[in-house]
Amino acid sequence: MNNKANTPFTTQENTYANVTYGKYERGELPPQDLERLYLENPAMLEQWMSWKRQALELKAKEIVAATLTEDWRRLIGPAAQLVETLMLERLTAELETGSTTTGHVFATQDALAARVGVTARTLRNWLSDRYSGREWLLCWIDRRTWYMTREDGNRSRGGTIWRVSVEARGCSDRTRAPKVSYDALRTPWRTADELPGARASSAIEAVLDYKGSSIAPQENVPKRTGMALIQVEGRHRSLFHAPFSRSGFHTGNHSPGISPTPARAQFAQAWEKAQIVASKLGDVHSKGYWFKQFRALEIAGRGDAAVWAAVGQGLEARAAGRLTRGTAAGYAVGVLQRSGASA
Repeated sequence: MNNKANTPFTTQENTYANVTYGKYERGELPPQDLERLYLENPAMLEQWMSWKRQALELKAKEIVAATLTEDWRRLIGPAAQLVETLMLERLTAELETGSTTTGHVFATQDALAARVGVTARTLRNWLSDRYSGREWLLCWIDRRTWYMTREDGNRSRGGTIWRVSVEARGCSDRTRAPKVSYDALRTPWRTADELPGARASSAIEAVLDYKGSSIAPQENVPKRTGMALIQVEGRHRSLFHAPFSRSGFHTGNHSPGISPTPARAQFAQAWEKAQIVASKLGDVHSKGYWFKQFRALEIAGRGDAAVWAAVGQGLEARAAGRLTRGTAAGYAVGVLQRSGASA
C-alpha cells in the first residue's frame, strides 16, 4: 500500500507530480486534478479506483466480521450470506462517501441473488415465512416492494428496497431491524424506461426490419433484462429526507455564505434543491439552471423524479470513471435533456 500511496500521475512535463494515489484515496485531490485524470490518464484513474475499492471492501469486511458474529450466523443459518452482502454494500458506501446512511439498498431480487452468489429461488426460500432462521434474519434486515407509476397511469413493481442494520448486538436481543422508511419508498430509484418490460419491447422493435421480420434476434434481444440493478443509499442515490428537510422548504434557511436573490428566496423549495444538486455535482455555477428546472416543475404541478434520476446518473458516471470528457453536471444535463423533461 505504501507503493500505491506514492504512485504519482506524471506527464512529459511532470505537471502532476503532486497528484498521488495517497491523496486520491484520502479525497484530497481538487476537482480540476480529477478532471485531468479523467481526460488524460483514465487507465491510471481506473486502477486507483480499483485499489481504493479493494481497501474499502477489506475494511468493511472487518467491520462485518466483528458485528455479525459466528453465534448470529448459526442462528440465522445460510441466509447470513444475504445479511453480510447487504451490510457490505452499506458499509462500503459509507466508507467511500465518509457519511452515515440509514441503510437502504435498492435491488431486484435477481441482481441481489447474483451478488450473494445464490439462485433467485434460494433467495426466495430464505425470505419465506417457512425459513427456519426467519426470526433472527428479521433482526438484521427489512424489505418492501418499490412501485412506480408508468406513463399509462398503471403501477408496476420496480424492485425491492432493503434496509440493513449494522449495529452490534447480543444474540439475546431480538429487536427487529428498522423498517424501510417512507422517504426510501418515494425516492426515484429507477425510471419507467429501465423496467424490464420496457427494455425488452424497445429491444425487439430495434431488430425488426421493414417487413416486420426479426433480424438476428438471438444476438439483439435479451432473454432477461434488469438483472444487474443494485443501488446503494449514499453512493447512487440520496433519500429525499437526507439532503433537505421537509420543514426546510419553508423556513428560508440557506447554506452558510449563500444569499439568494429575493425572487429565489420566494421559491425556497426549488432554490434549496438547486443548491443541493449543484453542490453534489461539484458545479456551483449550475445552480441557476437547476433552479429553473425545479421551479418549472413546481409551476406545472409535476414531480421532479426525472431531475433526480438524471443527477443520480451523473454522480454514478463520475464515480465509475465513465466521464472521459466533460463533468458530472454536464452529463446530468444531457441525460435530462434527452429524457425530454428539461425546461
